[in-house]
Amino acid sequence: MTFHQWYHEHYQSRWESLHAALKEPAQMFRLSDGLLQPYFLDEASLMAARSLQVQPGDEVLDTCAAPGGKTLVLALELDGRGSLKANDRSSSRRARLHRVLREHLDERLRSIITVPGHDASRWG
Repeated sequence: MTFHQWYHEHYQSRWESLHAALKEPAQMFRLSDGLLQPYFLDEASLMAARSLQVQPGDEVLDTCAAPGGKTLVLALELDGRGSLKANDRSSSRRARLHRVLREHLDERLRSIITVPGHDASRWG
């Protein structure tokens, strides 16, 4: 079974429009309000993070946090209150995540973030 056959069987009549959408270039969003410098992330990541409707004081777990766009959105929504665990199992991806956080968030927003390296499938 080919790639297209499998997906067509799974998504049926929706597959053609989904396939066309996947071939479109990602829409990039410039996140800048509240950051030390702008960060560009794809619109899907922005929508995923904002759909959680995080409020200051919430406790949030981002299990696949790197490279960091969703984490930045969540940190801005928490506004320095609550906690954010920005987890990524890969050490190289965590290093990039740490760099993104340092370059884009002030200390007040960074102070509530921890960056563990757990296997999310075994967490909890």
